[in-house]
Amino acid sequence: MSESNGGDNGIDRGVIGDRELLAVQTFDIARLTNHPVPIVPNTFVAVSGQGPRGDSNGSGKTTFLAAVSLLLADPQWGLLTNGGRPAAGLLFKPAPAGIDLAQRIPPAAQGFVVGVFAEQDDPESTARTIWIRIEPTTPHVQVRWADGAHLIAAGDDDERDRQAPLKWRALKRNGTISARQFAEVCFGDAPRCLSYLDTSLRPPAPSLLSHQLTEMEPHEIGAALISLSGAKHLIDQERRDRAALLAQRRALAESEAADRENRREEETRLSEVRARNKSRSMLDKADRSWQVFLAKRYLHVLARDEDLAERLRELDAQRLPLAEDLRDKGGERDALAAERDCVSLAERTLAEWEVAKESLASARDERAVLAAGRAQLADRRAQCRARATGWTKESVAKAQNNKEDAERLHVAALVRVASATAAVEEAAAVLMAAEQGLGGSAGQLTAALNAAGCSAAPLFDAVTVDEAQRAHWEPRLWPWRDAVVVAGGVEDVASVAAEFPGALLVTEDEEPIASPAGIGCRFAIGGFLRTLSERWTPEDSERWVHDDGQRTTVFGGFAGPVAGREALVTRLRGELDQKTAAQRTAAEGQQAAASALAVAITRYDAAVAAAELTAIAAQDADLAARLSDVDARIIARETAEREKFGLWRQAQDIADQYQYRTLLAESKVEQAQQALDTHDERMAAVKQDRVALDVERWRVLWPTGRDGADHQLHAEPGFADRKAESLGTETMRRIYDAFEACEFTPDSEQTPADMRRAFTLLARLEGQLGLAKVPTVTFADVTSTLSKQLEDTDAHDRRVLTTIDEEQAKRRRYNEHLREEVDGREATVRNLQAMIGRSIEGTLDQVSQAFNRLDLDNGGFGADLVVHGPPPADDGVWRWEVTPRWRRSQRGGLVSYQVIANGAQVKVHAVQLVLAALLADTSTQGRVLVLDELGNSLGDVNRKDILRVLKTVAEERRVTVLGTCQDSVLLDASEVCGELLWFNHAHEYDTFNRPTRAWGFDDQSRRVELTAPALRAGRTS
Repeated sequence: MSESNGGDNGIDRGVIGDRELLAVQTFDIARLTNHPVPIVPNTFVAVSGQGPRGDSNGSGKTTFLAAVSLLLADPQWGLLTNGGRPAAGLLFKPAPAGIDLAQRIPPAAQGFVVGVFAEQDDPESTARTIWIRIEPTTPHVQVRWADGAHLIAAGDDDERDRQAPLKWRALKRNGTISARQFAEVCFGDAPRCLSYLDTSLRPPAPSLLSHQLTEMEPHEIGAALISLSGAKHLIDQERRDRAALLAQRRALAESEAADRENRREEETRLSEVRARNKSRSMLDKADRSWQVFLAKRYLHVLARDEDLAERLRELDAQRLPLAEDLRDKGGERDALAAERDCVSLAERTLAEWEVAKESLASARDERAVLAAGRAQLADRRAQCRARATGWTKESVAKAQNNKEDAERLHVAALVRVASATAAVEEAAAVLMAAEQGLGGSAGQLTAALNAAGCSAAPLFDAVTVDEAQRAHWEPRLWPWRDAVVVAGGVEDVASVAAEFPGALLVTEDEEPIASPAGIGCRFAIGGFLRTLSERWTPEDSERWVHDDGQRTTVFGGFAGPVAGREALVTRLRGELDQKTAAQRTAAEGQQAAASALAVAITRYDAAVAAAELTAIAAQDADLAARLSDVDARIIARETAEREKFGLWRQAQDIADQYQYRTLLAESKVEQAQQALDTHDERMAAVKQDRVALDVERWRVLWPTGRDGADHQLHAEPGFADRKAESLGTETMRRIYDAFEACEFTPDSEQTPADMRRAFTLLARLEGQLGLAKVPTVTFADVTSTLSKQLEDTDAHDRRVLTTIDEEQAKRRRYNEHLREEVDGREATVRNLQAMIGRSIEGTLDQVSQAFNRLDLDNGGFGADLVVHGPPPADDGVWRWEVTPRWRRSQRGGLVSYQVIANGAQVKVHAVQLVLAALLADTSTQGRVLVLDELGNSLGDVNRKDILRVLKTVAEERRVTVLGTCQDSVLLDASEVCGELLWFNHAHEYDTFNRPTRAWGFDDQSRRVELTAPALRAGRTS
C-alpha cells in the first residue's frame, strides 16, 4: 500500500494525503439515515431532496453538508478554539425533529460521521477511513482513522446503529485524535474544505462563499485565498521560523540577563575579595613605612641625647656668675630701709587734705540746693503772674462760690436740651406713624394684620370727619380710639388678633349701610357709625355727648383734630414744629450757661494765682538769706583746702623719690634672681628632655642599634628622604585604610569586639607618634587581629578569583555562541520572508489573473486583486490584505468589494474568487467545496454561468463541489452535475429520512466497487 501524505510542492497533507472523499455514512446525525452516501469525486455534486411539504425544505440536505464539512475539518467549526462544541448540535434530538413526545424517543447520547477516502489510481490499497464521534458533553469531538474502507454494511438500521460503537472501539490502533489536532493530523497544512452553510448549527462567520463577503476584512480575504491556493504552509513556516528566532532572542536576552545578574552577585563577592586584598596591601605598606619610621626615630633619639649632654655641661659652667650678682643686688636693696619715715608723713598730709576737700564739697552742694530752690520759685512766680492777669481783687472763696453757681446753671441747661431733644424725636415718630396710618396701639395690631395678608386700618385713620361735625363726632369716637377696622369677619383675623390681648376690632357690614351725615370711612362700617350717632347725643351746646342707655358721658373740646388721617397729621406736624422751636431755645440757653461757666472758672484761677504769688515772695526772701551765709563758709573752706594741698604735695615728692630708689633696687634683685632661675630652668629642662628621650627603652625597641637603623633606611630608599612625622602619619592612614577596606570602622555597631579593641590600640599608638614619645603600643598589637583574619581568608580569596574568572569566560563564550545563532537566524528569517513574499505575491497575482479571466468569461467587465502584505515585526501576524475589485460597467473603473452592490453580483464574484484561487493552485486534489442554498440571489444567467464554471473547475482541478439546489435550480444543475444526491423526509411523523438516493457516473470502476457492498446493504432498490 502506497503512502501519499505530501504534495509535489512539499505541503504536508496529513494522513489523508491526496486521497479523495468517496463515501459518507452518519449515525444519529439529526434525521439523516445511517445508509452510506456515495460521492463521485472531482465533479459538481448537486444535493437536493423533498421534505414533508413537497419542496426541498426540511429534507436534511443542509444537515448532510454540515456533517461533510465537519468530516473535512472545516475551519468554520472552530475546532482549534472551542473543542468542537458546536458539532454537538448535529446530534439527533426529538423536539427539533418534530417527534411526538408520546413516542418517548430519547436524544442521541453520541453520534458518528464516517468518511472513506482513496486515491484515484489505486483505491483498494490506498483507502483510509475517518471516524468522528460526537457527544453532547466534553470531549465533544474525537477522531480515529484506519487503513481500508470501514463502513457499516449491516442489513437494517438498528443493526448498523448497534455496530457503529463497536466499530469505533475497534479503530484504536492509531490512537484518538482531539478536535484541536484533527485538521493538522488528518489533512496537514492545506485546508481540505471550504464551505458556506445557511445553518445555525455552527457559529456564523464571514466566508468567501457566504453572502457576507462585504463583511470580511481584506486580511481575512487574504488568509482565505492563501489557504485555498495552498500557500498557507509558507506563512506557517515563516511564523514557526520567526517564533524560533524570537525564542532564540529571548534565550539570548535571558542568558545575558542571567550573566548580568551573576556578575552582580559575583561583583559582590569580588568586591569583598578586592577589599581584603586592598587591606593586605595597606597592611604591607604600613609595616614597611612603620619600620622606616622606627629607624628614623631611633637615630633621632641618639643624636638628640648627645646634644643634650653637651648642653648640660655648658649650662653648669654659666651658673656661678649669676649667683654672685644676685647677692650684690640684695645688699643694695636692704640699705634703703632706714629712710622709710618719709612715706608715713606723705600719707598723713594726704588724709588731712582729703578732709578739707570733703568739707568744701559739702558747702558747695548745700549752695547748689538753695540755688535750685530759688530757680523753681522763679518759674512758679512767672506761671502765677500769667494766670493772675485780669484778677478783679476778689477773694479765692468768693471766686469759688461764683464758679460752683455757674456749674449748677450749666448742668440744668444740659438737662433741658436733652428733654427737648427727646420730645422732638418722640413727636417725629408719632408723626411718621400717623402718616403711615399706624399711630397708637391700634397701629401695632394693624401692622400685624397687614403682614398676615389681612386688609385693616386704625379706626381714627380710616374715618374722615367734616369740620362742621367734628365737635359731635370726635367725642363719640374717642372711646374707640384704639379700635382697628378690618375687612371681612372676625374669624378671618382671629389668629392674629389673639396675640394682642384687649384688641378692639370693628368689622365691615354684611350688607351696605350708608354712613351718617358729616362722617365717612374707606371701609364699609356705616352700621357701626349709625349706631354711635343714635346712642350718643350731644348736650350742653355740644360740649359733650351722652349715652342714656349706659349712662355714660364723653367730653369734647380737644385742642386739635383727633380723627381722620389728614387732620391728625396736620395737628401732629404743628406740635412737632413747636417742640423743635423749644429744642432750639434750650440749646441757646445751654450755650449761654457754658460761656458763663468758662468766665467763672477763669476768675477763680486768677484769684488762686494771686494768693500763690504772695507765698512765693516770702519763700524767696528766706532762701536768699541762707545763700548769703553759705557763700561765706565756702570762701573760708577754699583757703583751708589750698593750705592742706601744699603740705601734702611737698611730703609726697620726698616719698616718691624714696619709692623710686627702692623699686629700682628691688628690680635689680628680681632681674638677678630671674636670670638665675631661668638658667636653672634651662638646666632642668635639658635634664628632663634627656629623661623623656628614654634612650634605653628605644634600644630595647630597636635592638639592632645604630647600624641596623642605617641599614633599614638604605633598604627603603623611597622613604629615606621623608620626615619621620610624615611616615608615622602615613602608617596610621594605611592601617585605617586596611580596616575600612574590610568595612571595619570604630563607630559601627557591626564591628566585632576584637576589632574595636584594635581601634582603641590604634588611637593610643597614633597619640604616641610625637618626637618625645616612646610608643607603648606596637604595630603588631594593632594589626594582629586583622592580619590573622586576612591570612585565614587568603587561600579562599584566590580560589574565588580563579573560579569567577572561569565562570565569566564560560558564560561569555556561551552568549557569543547564542548571538551568532541569533544573527544567523535573523538572516535566515529575512531571506525566508523575502522568498515567501515573492512566492505569495506571485500566487496572488495568478489568482488575480484567474479572477479577471473568470469574470470576463462569464460576461463581466474585468476584475483584479489589490495586494498588500509587508512582513511583520517580532511576534506579529503576517497579514496579507487582499482587496477584490471589479468593474460595475464596461467603461467604469475597478471598484472595491466593500462598495455596496447587489447581492447576486457579490455572490457571483465571491464564487469566482474561490474558483480563481483553486485555478491558481497546483495542488488542489482532494479538496471539497460545500455550497448551501446555491442559486440564492442569482438570476437565471448568473446561475447557469456559475454552475458551468463550478463543473469546469471541479474537473480541471480535481475538486469535489457539493451544492444544495433548490427546486428552481435543480433543472439547471442536472445539466452540468456529475452526481445528484436526493434526500427524502416524506412525512412529518417519520423519525428519520428514507435512504438517500444517488444518480451519477464515475469512470473509475475500482473506486465504485470499493464502497459498493456497503451502499447496497439494507437498500431495497
